[in-house]
Amino acid sequence: MSIEHLDRPCALYALYEGHRGSSASTGMGNVCAEFCVKHLHQKLLPKLAAFRGYWEDRRLESAMKESFEELDADFKEKHPTVTDGCCASVALITGGRLVIATLGDVGCVLCMRSGEAIELVKAHAVADPDEDDDEDEEDEQGPRYEARLPAGSPEPPIRWTRAFGDLDFKRPQSVPKLVATPEVKVMQLQHKHHGFAFICRALYNAIGRNVAVSTVFKRSAGRPRMASGALVDAAVQWLGQVGDLGLGSIVVFFDRIEAPDAPPQKKARKEEPSQVRLRHILLKHRECKSTIDKVRNKQVKRTRGEAERTLRAVLEECEGDPERRAFTTRCKELSECQSCLKAGELVGDLGWVKPGKYGQTFDDTAFAMQVGQMSDLVDTDQGIHVIMRTA
Repeated sequence: MSIEHLDRPCALYALYEGHRGSSASTGMGNVCAEFCVKHLHQKLLPKLAAFRGYWEDRRLESAMKESFEELDADFKEKHPTVTDGCCASVALITGGRLVIATLGDVGCVLCMRSGEAIELVKAHAVADPDEDDDEDEEDEQGPRYEARLPAGSPEPPIRWTRAFGDLDFKRPQSVPKLVATPEVKVMQLQHKHHGFAFICRALYNAIGRNVAVSTVFKRSAGRPRMASGALVDAAVQWLGQVGDLGLGSIVVFFDRIEAPDAPPQKKARKEEPSQVRLRHILLKHRECKSTIDKVRNKQVKRTRGEAERTLRAVLEECEGDPERRAFTTRCKELSECQSCLKAGELVGDLGWVKPGKYGQTFDDTAFAMQVGQMSDLVDTDQGIHVIMRTA
């Protein structure tokens, strides 16, 4: 099954948020969300592979809708007694187009290079009467929610208007009656578009919606993992104890989209270096192959999330320090690679690195960087790295 014929770049992103699951009592995850994670791409990719001509916008829209509806039908067939539900946002990038399909109330925000942030789709849910009235009024983008209760109405038995699963609200006589038909938008990407974020609703509302997303985009300087984690950190800080709230996010940045008035440029020949000189900061976590900090000779007990939070703070500190003195300081203080014991500006130095030494993920980042550039967070078997290319 090949999709090589689709316009490049080509990428697929998805964020799922389960609801009505009973994981606390059963010890199981949300059945519907897990089903969607495993099978949605198995519905969409064969459709994309089957047609090798030019994909018009309408055909892309139809493929998304059919994939969602077929997946929901399969879930009903395989799990007829399960009442779990799942919201989802899926993005397909093919060439210069962005296809967004949403179901439920996962937030989708388009960020502009000007700093403006626009909520692309309304929440497929009934507006929460507890929200501030002025924040829920219609603006130039239209209503933020697909449905609204008249004043004094009792709370509905379910707040979503579209979702996967929730089979007890999809029977012929169900009130309200949910559907699994997504809202689909196809956009032509332009230079003014900086990127987009998928954000679970609890997180989105907690951090202050569009304004907070715009701020995180600016501060993360084109690093998607840093931005995604920063959104979750902001929600945790605001909410305090989050319990079983879903606080997931995906951030995607667009690059190499030329401005319409830019002079035509010759396609530069991309010559990947045979070796690069690197420094790095490494933090291990409990899921690493080896959990021993050989610098301090102790067992590492931190979680992956704690390691990521620490390194996000390092990245933000280094962004405000063009001389990279903070990198040297934090490397000595935090890194769990013995390279941090080197002297002076060689703190964290890995020497000249050739492809294959630290794994494909590491290489993909290190060999794409410019001299002086710092990476996003990079995962390997050793732990999580922040890399700086020095030569």
